[in-house]
This record gives sequence, structure tokens and C-alpha cells, in this order.
Amino acid sequence: IAAELPMRDDYLNKMKDIYTGRALRNSASFFQYFDKFLTNLKAQIGKEIAQATYQKYLVTRKHLADFLQENRGRKDIAPGELDLMMINDFDSYLRTELSMQQNSATKTVRFLKTVVLFMIRCGAIERDPFANYRFRWKQVSRSFLSEEELKSIMERKMVTPRLETVKDIFIFSCFTGMSYIDIDNLKESNIVTMNGERWISILRHKTGVSCHIPLLEVPKKILQKYEGKDKKGRLLPILSNQKMNAYLKEIANVCGIEKKVTFHVGRHTFATMTYNMGVSIETVSRMLGHKDIETTQIYARLLTSRISEEMNRISNRLNRFTNS
Repeated sequence: IAAELPMRDDYLNKMKDIYTGRALRNSASFFQYFDKFLTNLKAQIGKEIAQATYQKYLVTRKHLADFLQENRGRKDIAPGELDLMMINDFDSYLRTELSMQQNSATKTVRFLKTVVLFMIRCGAIERDPFANYRFRWKQVSRSFLSEEELKSIMERKMVTPRLETVKDIFIFSCFTGMSYIDIDNLKESNIVTMNGERWISILRHKTGVSCHIPLLEVPKKILQKYEGKDKKGRLLPILSNQKMNAYLKEIANVCGIEKKVTFHVGRHTFATMTYNMGVSIETVSRMLGHKDIETTQIYARLLTSRISEEMNRISNRLNRFTNS
């Protein structure tokens, strides 16, 4: 009789699962839920997410599948099998076996967490396996151009029209803080008049945050230079991000700039330059279209020139202490 009790309890638990619907929820595997998540995500491409974002989740799925095969000898798992130990092992696998940098590995694990949250909402997982997981980020210094480096690019006449166009659009980013994708989507309807001045008004593609950027003289002249020259109806004839970065590397070499110059450096340059010219961090954040000011604070670094300038303002007051 005692031997029959566990069997009876198991039978009752199965009946309970069928009655409550839990058995149906648990019948799908981890990757079946992952694929459902991907299907939903794919339908949002071009509306709420970019193709690149969808691609990152595809890569995360591949890495997880490879990890399970190589380290667990499994092609799939049940949703509830993912636990803290497996997450930590996956994190370690990304850093060691795949030689990922710390932040790249952390981003991949964060993509996995988003999928797990989807499974929790679906009722496939009862407890969040990431509850005690700590995401580890490495502080990275954002590269930007100094005023002298920016000026050297602006004053350099490029040898080909293609390089000249890439240079102009990069400078446009340096004076507006706009990212590649937002410049790629820039249309005439994004140029508005407010308080008698021309502004760029956009909804940031990445964050969905509305931002307004004063149209300064330099970017205004660049827009005039390329007016009506793009066949797609964009204000600027921007190339693919990959080609822009390849040409920018050539431009940096010609100008004697040793830094790695990518298109996104233009955005970093705008943020750093405006902040060091006295624009408040709140205003910089609004112009960059950040969701929260913490994201903007990575640019809150004072150049030695500004530190010297500000200390000189109060030097006489501070020098009084030497006479006391």
C-alpha cells in the first residue's frame, strides 16, 4: 500500500495540472516559447523595433542552443529547468568559449531575460530564475572628438564627392547629436518652426522618446547643400552604417586622427561638446532623446580646459585663504 501512495499522489497531481491548465502550459519546450517570442517580435520590425534588434535575439537563441548542446548534451529544456546555475554557466560560456567582452556577454544574457519574462507572463515559468542574478557591466569610456579634431575634419577638403558627403553627414551628427538611424529617417516634416527658429523634431527610433534639437547654422547649411539630392526623399543621402564607418576610418586617417572614428562618435561628440560648453545635463539629455538622465551622465565628464576656466573664475576668492 505504501508503495502505491506515491503513484497515487503523482496521478492526482497530473489530474490537477490538467484541470488547471498547467499541463497544457508546460507541454511546450523552452525553445518553442522562444520561437513564439521571436514570431511576435518579427511582426514589430519597422514599427516598434529595428531589424537589428530582432537579429540580436536570433543570435541569443543560437548561443543558448549551442551552450545546451555542448555543456548539457541537450537540444532543448523545459521552461522551468532554467535556473540560476544554468544562467551563470551560460554567462561564463559566452565569456570563455565565445571570447565575448564583458558588456557583450551581459547584453546577451539580458536578451535571454527578456524572453524569460515573456514565458513568465505566459505562465510557463512560475519563479523568475533571474531574481538573484546580478548583471555585470564594465565601465567604458565613450570616444569623442575634441574641438581641434572636429575642426580638422570640417576644414579638410575631401578628394572624392563620396568622402565629402560622408564627412558632411558626420559633421551634421556632431552638431545635432542624432544617431545614424534617426538621420536615415530624417524627413522634411521633421523640420519645424518654434519661437521663430528652426528646430529638428523627431521621435527617436531606439527609445521612442520625442526630442527637439535647435537647427544650428552648420547643420542648416548641410541640409541646404543636399536639398533634393536623395532619391528616397530623405534630407540627407546617407549610406549604410557599415559603409559610413568604413569611409570615416579613411577620413580620420587623412586628418591625422588616431582615435577610432565611427558614426556614433558624432553623437558622443555632440553630447560632450555641449556639456563642456555649459549646457545643463538635463538639456543635453532632452536633445539626445534619452529616457532617463542616468544614460546621459556617462557624458558628464569635464575637459581640463573647462575645469581650468571655471577654477580661474574663483581663483581670487580661493587665493584669500593663502593670506589668512
